[in-house]
Amino acid sequence: MMTESLSCAQVALITDDRTNADLIAGAVSDLNDRVTEYRDLAKFVSASIEKWSCAVVAQAALARASGTDRQPDVIVLDAMVRKEDMGNPGNGTAGLALLDWLILNRPEIPVIILTTTRVEGLELRLLKRRNIATLSLGEMDFMAAFAKTLANLGAPAVRSRRRITVEVREFDASYWIVDDSCEQKNEHYEYTNLPELQDLIDNVDSFKLLSNGKLSGSWQSEIGRFGDQVFSTLIAGTIGPHILNRLRGESDDSDPSPPQVDLRFDIHVRPDETARMFGLPFELAKPPGDLENFLCTRMPMARRIRFDCASPSNLSHMRNCEPVPHGRPLKLLFVNASFKGIARVVHEVTGETYRQEGLQLLKRANEEWAVIQEFASGASHCLLEPTLVCRSKELPGGRFKWQVEKMLTEGHYDILHFAGHSLTLANMAAPF
Repeated sequence: MMTESLSCAQVALITDDRTNADLIAGAVSDLNDRVTEYRDLAKFVSASIEKWSCAVVAQAALARASGTDRQPDVIVLDAMVRKEDMGNPGNGTAGLALLDWLILNRPEIPVIILTTTRVEGLELRLLKRRNIATLSLGEMDFMAAFAKTLANLGAPAVRSRRRITVEVREFDASYWIVDDSCEQKNEHYEYTNLPELQDLIDNVDSFKLLSNGKLSGSWQSEIGRFGDQVFSTLIAGTIGPHILNRLRGESDDSDPSPPQVDLRFDIHVRPDETARMFGLPFELAKPPGDLENFLCTRMPMARRIRFDCASPSNLSHMRNCEPVPHGRPLKLLFVNASFKGIARVVHEVTGETYRQEGLQLLKRANEEWAVIQEFASGASHCLLEPTLVCRSKELPGGRFKWQVEKMLTEGHYDILHFAGHSLTLANMAAPF
């Protein structure tokens, strides 16, 4: 099939590796057969390629081409390019330095970075700019991967939400960056201090009310220390350096309107005591020394747990291990437990009963339900099937709890959304 290009685009290739140059030349020639799949590739059909073999020469040439018809439409940068012709082989330093110059001086030009191994610090650049993507030279179908990457970068820029998914495992973690149809994945990061992680799990487990039913006056400080530990053991080596500005409220001058970011933690564990990792307070994570910059106050967050059913325990009866059939909507039970008046609180440790008066109806429960209904009836209606259950005046607390338990047991719901009261007893400093 022959397709006439809309205009002859220009590709700037920066590499000192002849094999890589031949690979890109072949991938560009192959674009003609990919236009029916990716319409945004049309202008790159029959694109011209200008090659530079070192970072210094490429930077000078790109500086001269600024504002002229010689400015490239896309830059393909070998992460391991040499700094200078006939210089030492590249180790990633020159490639990152050139990328930083491009981010500052040519932010409008999309950049594809060719990689063979992980380059320290590259993830930070990926998070800063939407029009930067990595492409592994080891892709099984490199032609197809190049076409998809180029099409994603060439699409009109949309200021959308970017999701970072952190995969937490027993010994290491990794993370995904998803922005529209672009998806980047890094390598696994081993935890730098496994004993500290185990201590953190033990400390969280032992963080209980004292025998007299009261928390010590320093419980807030202890929670803050949990946040420091979560950050240093689970986050600092993965996404930590890349979200510090957002946590501390600092602006990024190189990108005045960055996309919104949300976090999701996927905890991959065996269905034994390792599942205690799910109980870690990820929401409290913060850089050590920061007093109030908890993750949960800076960006939306969610977590989910994935049990490894191939473990020796092999608890096949656990419903968590059964994947949701493809195409089936997720069943959501929305519990609106709003009421006003008097509540009776039973202490979970001492069994002591407390009477709380003056509770008011929840202000946001109906709005939460409206959002869920809107989502379920919109473009994503096939993904969600919500059910509403409300507490009524005729249904006391004990019977209401029984009703919810019965629905969860018999209804096989995938998601529970509970909108209920919380309170802090004046003489306890402990929330219920």
